[in-house]
Amino acid sequence: GKSAHAEILATALPPPWTYIATAQAYDDEMHERIALHRSRRGEGWTTIDALLDLAGTLAALPEDRPVLVDCLTLWLTNHMLAEHDFELECRRLTEVLSRPRGPWFVVSNEVGQGIVPDNALARRF
Repeated sequence: GKSAHAEILATALPPPWTYIATAQAYDDEMHERIALHRSRRGEGWTTIDALLDLAGTLAALPEDRPVLVDCLTLWLTNHMLAEHDFELECRRLTEVLSRPRGPWFVVSNEVGQGIVPDNALARRF
């Protein structure tokens, strides 16, 4: 899928690689997905969990290191479910992403391309 493709792109560059994970495991299925993603990555990867402060995490990374963020959709979901000011967080992230410090690969889901969502949170997303 998207994450595996991004991993291939990142590992085409010399290590060390940094994997920024934004997923929260709320159920068994998500625990399994996270475990699968972790098992796919081998030597050379450092994983950092950034469930909320993605901008701060990215800003603190060393320069010239390949970074894979997986994924923006889950990061935004974390903020929306916590009822944070996600627009402020998006501005913070945009500021950091506008000044890349190395090769960055960002995974995101396709949203808004299907039917009109049936609930307020999904429509807001």
